[in-house]
Amino acid sequence: MKKLNFKAVPTRDIEGNLEPRDISKELGNYIYSETSDLGELDLAQRIYKDGEVEANESEIEIIRKYIDSGYKAFVKKAFEEML
Repeated sequence: MKKLNFKAVPTRDIEGNLEPRDISKELGNYIYSETSDLGELDLAQRIYKDGEVEANESEIEIIRKYIDSGYKAFVKKAFEEML
């Protein structure tokens, strides 16, 4: 299990300066609106409501799938740094 805080994703600007970004509501909504899986729906609600979640390896892969399909490269890189 890995604790992931989507209220402070460690994004960086083009100069490399750290700019923590809250994507909890946005990511939770995105997963919630795109999924047909009940487990993913539950994960989306946890991300949206809590912002910080304990995720197992399969949940991390689900989150990675949605971040890869719906976010720009700087957020993808920040998510990988969180892991």
